[in-house]
Amino acid sequence: MEASSVRDSLELMECGLRIVLVVDEHWNLLGVITDGDVRRALLKGVSLEDSVIRVMNTSPVTTEEGTSREALVALMREKEILCIPLVSGSQLVGLELLHDSNSVQPVKNPVFLMAGGFGRRLHPMTEDCPKPLLKVGGKPILRFLYIGTLPLTHDNRTLWRRE
Repeated sequence: MEASSVRDSLELMECGLRIVLVVDEHWNLLGVITDGDVRRALLKGVSLEDSVIRVMNTSPVTTEEGTSREALVALMREKEILCIPLVSGSQLVGLELLHDSNSVQPVKNPVFLMAGGFGRRLHPMTEDCPKPLLKVGGKPILRFLYIGTLPLTHDNRTLWRRE
């Protein structure tokens, strides 16, 4: 990874994580690059074609493999970071995220999706189709609303429609 460019690191960040872990051929952690590191480097004149070595943090916060989830969360909150590399010695063995799905406990509170109203503001589109069923990107709006509740890990979802 040392031979990779800053552009390469940005492309890797496109997956959703805003961090790239830089390792050698033996998976020894050499450093990390965050989107903030790249922004600051670009403002200082570093080129997208420059080596990642120019932008990476060579002393990142890390923790040993096997550290408890509670200790990891406490450390990430203390250091105000969203993720932390897990190492065994100097070898990278994982990456723990502050907002990992394992840290969210399911709750029993109900989620109500209220899809009511007369659709006057979107008339004439709602003349023959209720607003929740209008399509955005080929899918009904209601689908986006429902899927948006899934990360909340609620067990009890109810669709309510005013008659």
